[in-house]
Amino acid sequence: MLCEQCQAQEATIHVTLVVGPGGDMSKRDFCQLCYPEVEAEHLRSYNLLAGVPPPFTIDVQHITASEYFEASERAQRNGVDGPAYKRISSELRRLPDARRRLALEMLTMASEALARAEDPWSLVVRGCGFGGAVQWEEMSPYTALLEKIISRAFDLLGNGAYHAPVYHLSFGLRAALLALRRVSPARLSAVLDALKQRAGEINQDRCRKVISDIEEQLSNVEKMATRKRRR
Repeated sequence: MLCEQCQAQEATIHVTLVVGPGGDMSKRDFCQLCYPEVEAEHLRSYNLLAGVPPPFTIDVQHITASEYFEASERAQRNGVDGPAYKRISSELRRLPDARRRLALEMLTMASEALARAEDPWSLVVRGCGFGGAVQWEEMSPYTALLEKIISRAFDLLGNGAYHAPVYHLSFGLRAALLALRRVSPARLSAVLDALKQRAGEINQDRCRKVISDIEEQLSNVEKMATRKRRR
């Protein structure tokens, strides 16, 4: 049986669709190459009938942090926006200037969220991920943002004044510390020493546990890096 779309490849995907207001059943047969396109078109048509907004489009070179997260959220809510988000992620891999800008934007937003005791988890993790593109001339504001996030997150862990799951906060804290390690191991050592002192002053077991876990994680990362260098 040939694919009804291209009439060239063997039909290996067989679907039954409900069509029309009467709920009539329609059997369709497609090859593996044609089916994704047909399914995407079917989903677009369904969404238009259901009043779902059209697929998200954006200028990736000048995308803002807010637009990036909007695209991510739309892709999670609505499958038709999935390819658009994948395209954004793919294009960003070849746009270091955009990644540098997004890193600073996202970490600034994360710092502001922490000041309101709100959840900055996705901002910190994604901002640190894009931080690998930060150049030397931007390193000072980048490390300053990381240290500000680390300090505020640690304080919130200690006083419990946080409006989201604690594991989000500790995960974001770990991500910021690991990002700081990549750009300045010396600053990381100084920051960890300061956190240990503060944990002792406030006598907060949760903070000490987080520091212990982070030091173990950093040690494992260093061991892995050493093994790679020896290969």
